[in-house]
Amino acid sequence: MNHNILNIITYFRQQCYALLSVSVLACALLAVACGRHDTVYSGFVDIPPSGWACDEYCGFETAALDSALFRDSVARYDIVLAVRHTDSYPYSDLWLVSRQGDLPVAALPDTIHMRLADKSGRWLGRDNKGIYMYTDTIVRNTCVPELYALQLGHSMPVHQLKGLLGLGLVISRAHIK
Repeated sequence: MNHNILNIITYFRQQCYALLSVSVLACALLAVACGRHDTVYSGFVDIPPSGWACDEYCGFETAALDSALFRDSVARYDIVLAVRHTDSYPYSDLWLVSRQGDLPVAALPDTIHMRLADKSGRWLGRDNKGIYMYTDTIVRNTCVPELYALQLGHSMPVHQLKGLLGLGLVISRAHIK
């Protein structure tokens, strides 16, 4: 009897955690959209609770949203990555490997390093009840080809990376100063 009750409690706890994750993601997307009216593309991929395997990639395709997003070949954009994680993420940084489609962004590196915590171990992202959102502009003032596709995988020293909840890509119009 007690075993069944524990299973039910665990199930509801997981469901609440998933709902909280979706709520945080929605709030983050809303904050990005409200704060920057020049956001052209925004996509997030949820990472399963079991972890992110080193042979899996998070895919982002602008054509899935609108094939005409980047038709202006002279427009310039900033590319931002967003990472959602919990306190259980065991590292202070995240190394990513990028694979681009047939039409790449020339300025985007093959390997991307994101520092998620400072030297004292304090998380750098915004905290919302134990879920952290960290964003970093990885490329500024670049051209983005029409029908852009990007895949990101982790290159951390483990097969199954735990503690990450999601990975996002935001492409915004660059403000040249």
